[in-house]
Amino acid sequence: MLSPNLAAGSLALATLYQSMAHSTGIMFENAISNQNQQNALAQAAANQGVMQIYSLDTVADAISIAKMLGME
Repeated sequence: MLSPNLAAGSLALATLYQSMAHSTGIMFENAISNQNQQNALAQAAANQGVMQIYSLDTVADAISIAKMLGME
């Protein structure tokens, strides 16, 4: 049978290991969440860039019409 002091030390060490494992799990969860947020941000930025590229013809047309109407 273990002495009370040895049992208490073992329990304390087990609790420490369990806490460290839990903290590591939370760290990985946060890393994945942050990566997902960065991916969404990158996708939104790419989408905005594509929208700007598609709107160049519209802007050019608007400038041409403004020049024809003497509004420039």
